[in-house]
Amino acid sequence: MLYGLLRQIGKLAPTIELPLIREKKTMHHHTRLPHPHPTRSPHRLRPLALALFAALPLLAQAQSGIDELGTLGGTYSAAQGVSSDGAVVVGGSSTSDASRAFRWTQAGGMVDLGTLGGTSSWAYGVSADGAVVVGRSSTSDYWHAFRWTQSGGMVDLGTLGGVVSEAYGASADGAVVVGDALITAGVAQRAFRWTQAGGMVDLGTLGGTSSSAFGVSDDGAVVVGLSETTGDAALHAFRWTQAGGMVDLGTLGGTHSQAMDVSADGSVVVGLSGHAFRWTQAGGMADLGTLGGTGSAAWGVSADGSVVVGESDTTGDAALRAFRWTQSSGMQSVEDWLRAAGVPVSTDITEYAAATNGDGSVVVGLLENDHAFIARVANVGSGLVTLDDLQTSLDVTAVGGCCQHGAERRPQPPTLAPRGEWTKCLLAGR
Repeated sequence: MLYGLLRQIGKLAPTIELPLIREKKTMHHHTRLPHPHPTRSPHRLRPLALALFAALPLLAQAQSGIDELGTLGGTYSAAQGVSSDGAVVVGGSSTSDASRAFRWTQAGGMVDLGTLGGTSSWAYGVSADGAVVVGRSSTSDYWHAFRWTQSGGMVDLGTLGGVVSEAYGASADGAVVVGDALITAGVAQRAFRWTQAGGMVDLGTLGGTSSSAFGVSDDGAVVVGLSETTGDAALHAFRWTQAGGMVDLGTLGGTHSQAMDVSADGSVVVGLSGHAFRWTQAGGMADLGTLGGTGSAAWGVSADGSVVVGESDTTGDAALRAFRWTQSSGMQSVEDWLRAAGVPVSTDITEYAAATNGDGSVVVGLLENDHAFIARVANVGSGLVTLDDLQTSLDVTAVGGCCQHGAERRPQPPTLAPRGEWTKCLLAGR
């Protein structure tokens, strides 16, 4: 029943074999609107300001909910990553005849990022400020990893000597990109770490033939993913650093595991090994359980590692649902998380969660109707509101909008799922 995220990608480009994808980290829905009346006297607004301060909890509550992000004209879309402030969401959508990477904002909606000369593309990761998007695109012949910016457009990151590459995650500033690529011989794929200065660097393996990288810490120093072990006997999750190289994180008792995301400082790793797991140096690999069914998988983690999101089978494997996990609440469906916060959700509608923002208050992924979603529980926090936020709220409210409810902690970027043909043995129980 598991791996809804992986199944969805196959739907988007039925004529092309797509690899696993894991969303990679964070989003938050606080897009700031321009001041409609920049010269209005602040003295005339003072009574309204006092009223708004008193109503902040109610206004914050109104911002909570779950929404679809639409498509690029096709039938399917999926959110895979989000910027640190939640204003930018990235992923992929079907068009009338292909699949395309998208970048979504509240103001601009879903924007097609184009291709590297082929017909299809998909976005997996985004920098903290939303300015850098990474993923893969078809060229005239093969899939290549790309790095997109507004000024430079979609740039081909090349390969490790083979013909295929894919990018899944980016550091906070977008200067470090991770993914996988075929090596020269074309018989194996390797996890890579890319920088402008050094290009695409092979991170090696755990003794086996192939590896893939899916997540990277904010500073780009810690990379996580999966690798074949010696003799290609199994696939294991790894954590890589320049000093320590690729370290095997083990399993939850079986023969396979894969790491999908990592916290901002690189100390918390999440992924799957039959069940979703959360790894720390002190505690090792901890089983996060399920929503009552057989399996679960963790795709994303908050900046401090305290909130984990993913997908799980429900009781009797009746359905696949997006989940959100914390130490205090345990694993709960995204719908139940919203309900617990007072958000009315009449029926369960999610399939998987691909990423969460820095403080875990926003979750993005896929609905059962094959459309991307964003779910959020407004976090009033300390109640602090910047003067700029307040002025924006006053102006927006004056023209019928809603008030912002305060400053949010910067979330870490997100990514997506495992890729590579060889990783399919996870599904086949190799």
